[in-house]
Order: sequence, then C-alpha cells, then structure tokens
Amino acid sequence: MPLTHLVGCDEFGAHIIPQGDRKWELKGAQHVDSMFSKDKRQYTGDLAIDAAGNVIAIHMIFAGKTDRSLPSSECRELFPKFVFHKTNNHWCDHASKVAFVERIYCVLKEKEAALKGIPVNQVGPFRCVLLLDCWPVNLTALFRAEIKEKCPGMILFYIPAGGTGTYQVH
Repeated sequence: MPLTHLVGCDEFGAHIIPQGDRKWELKGAQHVDSMFSKDKRQYTGDLAIDAAGNVIAIHMIFAGKTDRSLPSSECRELFPKFVFHKTNNHWCDHASKVAFVERIYCVLKEKEAALKGIPVNQVGPFRCVLLLDCWPVNLTALFRAEIKEKCPGMILFYIPAGGTGTYQVH
C-alpha cells in the first residue's frame, strides 16, 4: 500500500482568540484589563495527514445553527482543502465526521486514479487506512457501517484511549 493511502487524523479544540497567562499594559498602569479573558469561543479542527507527510484535508467545525457561524463563502472558497461544518457545540458529530471522511476518501481516490493512470470515475474499491482516535463518534456501529458503504476498501484503525499523545502525529 502506498504511503499516501495511510492517513491519520485527530480532532483538537482551538481558541479563536488564543489566551495566555500574561496580559500587557503600559509600564506604571494601575489596572490591567482584558476583554478576552472570558472569551471561550473556539472551534474544532482536524488535520488528515498521510504517511508521506502530505496534508490531505483540514476540518473546521464552528458552533452555530446557521451558515452565519462559518467563515464567509468567499473565504471558504479560498481554501479548497478545508471542510467547513457547524454543530451545536463545535465538536465533531456523526454527520460532520462522515462528511470529513468522505472528503479524505475522495482525495485518496484521486491519488489512486493517478497511480493507475485512469480517470477517477473508473476507480473501483481500493485499499486505504484511516487511523482514528477513540472519540465516541468514531466508535459507533453506525459510523463504521456508513464508512464501509461510502468508502469501499477503507480500513479503520483506532489509537487506544489515552494513547493519542504517544502514537499520533499530531
């Protein structure tokens, strides 16, 4: 199996406005105030990277019920490797994860077509591996069944709970 067909991904939470433990003010100021100290806005990100070190796709999930919670459509169009979603709490849910895995599979299918020198629409089921963490969405029978149907030939492997920092690229 080519290294391009072995992919790992893992969700992470990132603050929209990064927070540190230091605040800056002019020397001698009697009060240091920050409007950001209570800002808890964040998004969920996910990088899909193949074993050759290539970024396959990038997932960004924002909290919200409408497309207004996403970056503008003009902004989204500038980043074709990004997959944008919205959920109630910005964490990955079943629908957003399946859609992201489908995007990964689509990119791998394009790579498979290039390897074989055939059009993408002539690529049948092929072997590829997706390495996932033990996020509950990834473990459900529904998720595994849907990926088996929509991504024929994709094998799902899981990093054991608590092993992300040891075993995954991220």
